[in-house]
Amino acid sequence: MAGRLDWNILKKLFRITYREEEDIPISDLWGQQTMNRIRGLAPAPVRQGFASFFEPFVWRLAPVTLAMILILSIALSNFDMVGDAEVFRLFSYELEDAYAFLDLE
Repeated sequence: MAGRLDWNILKKLFRITYREEEDIPISDLWGQQTMNRIRGLAPAPVRQGFASFFEPFVWRLAPVTLAMILILSIALSNFDMVGDAEVFRLFSYELEDAYAFLDLE
């Protein structure tokens, strides 16, 4: 099976590379060369537009807004804003209209 990965060979390769890590020749200028290369990279493109200015504020306030909605919905569900009589009256008018055709007298 040519497509099958032999784990023992892979382990041996990892052991060899780990042992030879100390023997890798590194010049003394590698830090300076790395920083020069990082400084030479192009900056990320800046997003333009009016909405992009407010994006950080929206994402910072989104969790607070969600928490406030949940707290207010729980608090308002505990209050009896509309009485039971009002709800019954609302449905009773609809029932009267629905059964009006049965009143043939």
